[in-house]
Amino acid sequence: MKREAFIQASTRVRIEEKGLLTKEQLHRLTEVGSVDELNRILAETSYQQEVAKMDRPEDYEQMLDAELRELYRFLYEVSPEPKLIDVFAARYTFHNLKVLAKEILQETDLSAIYVPLGDLPIDALKEAHEAGTLHRVPVYGEMLSALLNDFSDKKEPGRIDVLADKFYAQRLAELAEEAELELVDTYAKDAVDLYNLSMLFRLKKMEAPVEMFQEAVLTGGRIYQPQLISRYFDTVDAIAGSLYGQPIGDTVREGINRYEETGSLSSFEQAQENHFMRMAQNAKMISYGPEVLVSYLISKETEIKNLRILYVSKRNHMSQEFTRERLRLTYV
Repeated sequence: MKREAFIQASTRVRIEEKGLLTKEQLHRLTEVGSVDELNRILAETSYQQEVAKMDRPEDYEQMLDAELRELYRFLYEVSPEPKLIDVFAARYTFHNLKVLAKEILQETDLSAIYVPLGDLPIDALKEAHEAGTLHRVPVYGEMLSALLNDFSDKKEPGRIDVLADKFYAQRLAELAEEAELELVDTYAKDAVDLYNLSMLFRLKKMEAPVEMFQEAVLTGGRIYQPQLISRYFDTVDAIAGSLYGQPIGDTVREGINRYEETGSLSSFEQAQENHFMRMAQNAKMISYGPEVLVSYLISKETEIKNLRILYVSKRNHMSQEFTRERLRLTYV
């Protein structure tokens, strides 16, 4: 990608960055006692317009979804290379692919959990499935057909997620290669490695057979698959030690420490997201270029996730300490 092509886009993104919540603002939001108070403070920030549209304080999910849609709309508008944004939108595409497969198999309306992002042609795939012409829908028709056929053969619902994640990893690697940007390549490889390690720890906790991990492990990361599989029966500490010097080594250690403190693998997920936020923070010094857009995208998505954590915490009257422990790093 030509860095000079991103000068105008970088300027517009830097303006939008000024609307990101600061660490101090996030701390203030953590201290409020109710959703009403949370909305009142957010109404003084860049979220003012969306908060004003809320009919009820509890309608925060619609507000946050609208913010996420607007983020991608804006970045697709300003980016001279849409494929740069495609890299990050892909996970929503494959989330929707999983939902669609389950909707067809369960014969249940799951439209409420589709995400209005990504490029999955949901209606076209539904029509093609009913007509028996999935093979005519480019790319995703074959993928959906593979998911449905696998369930028909194995009758294991959990395999839908496993196979869809494999399709996602393949697509992510393709998009990262097309982007020709070191930051995106790093993101794609780290995402695969961290997914594999998260799956390894999850299956070990379940005392699942190693064959389940062999089936689930993704390609496309820096860590060689056989190396990961050979570590399946090692202790968690030994696995972390084997990653010393790897780009994700410190993140894995952070995730393991959090996991040992809480007993919850969501703590490992938190460490993963902090890893990508540090990537975004490292791009702060770049004046212009595609990295500026990627950095803002990661930062804004993380901010939206933090707000969702805050809303859930306030609605369920959780303690400030409980909430702070679950918040992700901030960009500002």
